[in-house]
Amino acid sequence: MKTKTFLLALLAQLFTLTASAVEVGGLYYNLNSTNCTAEVTYSSSSGNSYSSRSITIPTTITYNSVNYRVTSIGYRAFYDCTSLTSITIPSSINSIGDSAFRGCTGLRSVVIPASVKTIKAYAFGGCSKLSSITIPSSVTFIGYDAFSDTPWRTQWLAEQADGLCYINNVLYTYKGTMPENTALTIEDGTTCIAGGAFSKQSHLSSIVLPESVTGIGDAAFWNCTGLRSITFPKSLELLGGYRTFYTCYNLESVELPKYTGNARDDLSSYVNSELYGMFGYSSSLTSAVFAEGTLRIPDYCFPKCTNLTTVTIPSTITSIASTAFYNCNNLSTVRVGMKTPISIGSETFTNRFLATLYVPEGCKAAYEAAEYWQDFQEIIEVAEADIQFYTAPLEAEANSQATLSIKLANSVAVQGFVFDLALPEGVTVAVDEDDFEMVTLSTERTTARKTNVFDFYTNQDGSLHVEASSTRGYTLDGEDGEVVQVVQN
Repeated sequence: MKTKTFLLALLAQLFTLTASAVEVGGLYYNLNSTNCTAEVTYSSSSGNSYSSRSITIPTTITYNSVNYRVTSIGYRAFYDCTSLTSITIPSSINSIGDSAFRGCTGLRSVVIPASVKTIKAYAFGGCSKLSSITIPSSVTFIGYDAFSDTPWRTQWLAEQADGLCYINNVLYTYKGTMPENTALTIEDGTTCIAGGAFSKQSHLSSIVLPESVTGIGDAAFWNCTGLRSITFPKSLELLGGYRTFYTCYNLESVELPKYTGNARDDLSSYVNSELYGMFGYSSSLTSAVFAEGTLRIPDYCFPKCTNLTTVTIPSTITSIASTAFYNCNNLSTVRVGMKTPISIGSETFTNRFLATLYVPEGCKAAYEAAEYWQDFQEIIEVAEADIQFYTAPLEAEANSQATLSIKLANSVAVQGFVFDLALPEGVTVAVDEDDFEMVTLSTERTTARKTNVFDFYTNQDGSLHVEASSTRGYTLDGEDGEVVQVVQN
């Protein structure tokens, strides 16, 4: 099924730490005073000075008469500790952070306790003598290159059959040559698509992820140039922001649900140019819709998406990175739900002088007075309208096709509409020879002359999502009649 709309929800990850790391018993920690937990960290701002050959991480520590439970090994905690040969990880640890043991060239074996759920990017990368790793079934997320350049990974991969390769319930990689036009439906129970799992698999055309998946690592679909559609689960919690769908030139069908965190601890250190953004160079995109509940739009989210023309931003947005739409030079329509303009930079919407901004009713004056928002070629207020969709009864013979007319009754003029059409069991939307759903904008009340933006896709529950809007401010006046036609099997 093809479409060119993104539904994107990004939520900020919030945490409270003390101002600087503290030293207890020879190890350094970031302390969370809110829930009395501690994260093992590096020993100084200039890097690590841990020189011990053997280190045991305690379950709890005491600092200033307060007890803290040690629950995570943080970003670069033991990075480049070449003298480290043995590490004991307690059962209180639930997360091993980015590059936590990266470059520990003396480390030979690691036992990860059953309390650990997350192993992030490069956690053990470059541990050139690491030949034994015990990974419990509790691990539900593995980040990009977590075990790269280790003897363990080389031996483990050699023992795997061609095809999908799992570490417990984590889909870790694809081994061998993928057949052309491969369509995958990932089995239920899979908890994660590991970082880099399908990187450079150009023959992957579509993939459906089950509701059991809670994480997708960085670069999971990097350079999957044949990928046209992906179905995401609503259960998603962690999503990579580093080249996750970079250079997926043909990616056209994506409905991205809300998620609560990034798959990388220090995202800003990696996503610092258009070469590293999440959907970089997705040249088939024409519309991006951010779901209500989204808090921020991060750096280089859609860099150089040259065909992106329409963006819809919800009322919950609190920040938009200045490079979020870097070089999206054809962006002509921006719709916002925020009643109060948030601060943006001069580079946030570089094409704003030629674009139209739609704002909530009663907010036009505020946007006309706000820096950079005021530069839009036209600012139009949009009122909440009472609109109703309905259909006439439709009867058809089994194994045949029939066209369903979707009608709209609106009490006031509207410039667009959106709806979800639930289909009875056994009924599907027909597709044409190019695999497009056979859904068309009616000429009864909406015409090509009015230069409408029209998008549609199939939701995860099987219903059909349809949205349309005018790019030049034309309205559907208070009338009653057909707006969309759907061919059904």
